[in-house]
Amino acid sequence: MSEQDSNAAATDKKSTKKVGLILLLVILAAAVGIYMYQQRSMSIDGWSEDLDAAMVQAKQEKRPVVVFFVSNTPGPIARHIKNKVITKPGNKKALQEGKFVKVLVSVDSGLKCEVARKYKLTDLPTLIAFGPLGNEYNRLEGANAKNEVGFRNEVLKPKK
Repeated sequence: MSEQDSNAAATDKKSTKKVGLILLLVILAAAVGIYMYQQRSMSIDGWSEDLDAAMVQAKQEKRPVVVFFVSNTPGPIARHIKNKVITKPGNKKALQEGKFVKVLVSVDSGLKCEVARKYKLTDLPTLIAFGPLGNEYNRLEGANAKNEVGFRNEVLKPKK
């Protein structure tokens, strides 16, 4: 092998290493981007994020309230409840027909904040329905709100 061939082979190895490094950096950047996207705060169209204002509004308008307490870094269960339970057409209709004031509240995942203590949260996510005067009448904690019909029957309907 000539010196020129040897230099060409070395240059090819360096180019291959550079391409590999660039590819690795692109993959790493994509992974970080996906992680950050998944960790962003959650929002639901038509849902307030101000619990105190929602409770005042409910009392003034004599309307029930449904509160969806989630971790400040919502996990897969909270996202499932949002995407496969709350926002399904039947539940959107039930919330509208029931004239619910709807609130999404981000809570410290350690449950050591004032809101967690005030509402006796022991797990996240938690769904709580309140009457117009602030009296709790239904609660589902953790993964218990798994389906569309269960949400309507176990959260939105007052117990008799």
